[in-house]
Amino acid sequence: MTANDVELIEAAFAEAERFNESLGCDKDGMTASTLRILADDIAGRIKERHPRFNVGLFQTRCFPLQTQRQKQSILAKLDLG
Repeated sequence: MTANDVELIEAAFAEAERFNESLGCDKDGMTASTLRILADDIAGRIKERHPRFNVGLFQTRCFPLQTQRQKQSILAKLDLG
């Protein structure tokens, strides 16, 4: 698996996240959770073959909207945002 392959996977998840949120009908979070489970599984399988693979960075790039919300939440709790 090349870096380009990983970038394509990340971009596909990011687009799915944007599309899912644009629909506004995932109130219970099932679709978002399913996407997260799939991304975690893919990351785990890549990590098995490439031990230096950065799972955290992969997840951040797959879910930029969730990552931004988490960042804002943390900053607000620290009274920095």
